[in-house]
Amino acid sequence: MSSLHPTSKDIRRAEKKAPKLTSFLHSKPMLWIASLWQGPSKLIRKTYAWVIGWSEKKQAEYALAGLSFAESSFFPIPPDPLVIAMVTARPKKWFRIAAITTIASVIGGLFGYVLGSLIIEALMPVIVGAGYEGAYHTAVEWFNNWGVWAVLIAGF
Repeated sequence: MSSLHPTSKDIRRAEKKAPKLTSFLHSKPMLWIASLWQGPSKLIRKTYAWVIGWSEKKQAEYALAGLSFAESSFFPIPPDPLVIAMVTARPKKWFRIAAITTIASVIGGLFGYVLGSLIIEALMPVIVGAGYEGAYHTAVEWFNNWGVWAVLIAGF
């Protein structure tokens, strides 16, 4: 049975594909400020390798659906890098990948709505205690007045 996580071999293969920041810095000496990113670049490279590793697995579509569902309800990391990697790896499946992302995201959004409506009463003391009661009531008022437009504008 195949693992749901990329193997170390998948990660090493993806790390070899990732462009190296140091070679870029040597080719553009005036961009010394980019050297400040060398520390975080290891994390970025590992994340890149993880995404590429997932995009090449058989379970990539399941991972994409799970990530899209979670992101639209409670998880703050978007599935876009995985979508890009999967479409790049399998361009003929772009519509299927987009459909999986969209459907899972809508279902996750509905789950997030239900979850929020169930726990808002329990969270109100926390919201008030943190000093956000006014902001909460403003958001509720905007949504009551403008509906979905309030959410779309707040998203930008």
